[in-house]
Amino acid sequence: MRMLTGFILLICSLSFSSLSSQETNLQEKAPKPNDKVFYWKNGEGDIVEVQYMNSNIIIGEKELAEYTFKIMDIVKFQLKDKLSFRPIILGLRKRTKRDKILTSNDETTHVLQLFYYGSNSYGALEEGLKVIGINPIVTIK
Repeated sequence: MRMLTGFILLICSLSFSSLSSQETNLQEKAPKPNDKVFYWKNGEGDIVEVQYMNSNIIIGEKELAEYTFKIMDIVKFQLKDKLSFRPIILGLRKRTKRDKILTSNDETTHVLQLFYYGSNSYGALEEGLKVIGINPIVTIK
């Protein structure tokens, strides 16, 4: 009986250590142009999954990383409670006429938009949208 109990404890500890090592392997990384999801830190420092939507626009990996860091920083630091920041969906698409209202840069060819959750000054959780105009160097297939 003791041998069985020891064996069960060994299996449980091995499975727990493999789960915790899988969780620590996740790192904050900007998406690559063909990714569907990527991982980013929320306001509390936990790694969360973020969906990436791309309208068949191929841009450089480094350029996409720079834009991703830019929009994440803008949104996180405009929130009243920075710890409540939780990115949900990051999207890259061509600019449309209605984007003129949402962005201050009217001369851009594309927009990067982030859907996120964050707390307002009263502590209520709200869904938000931030759109920034960008001029990426687009690679044509």
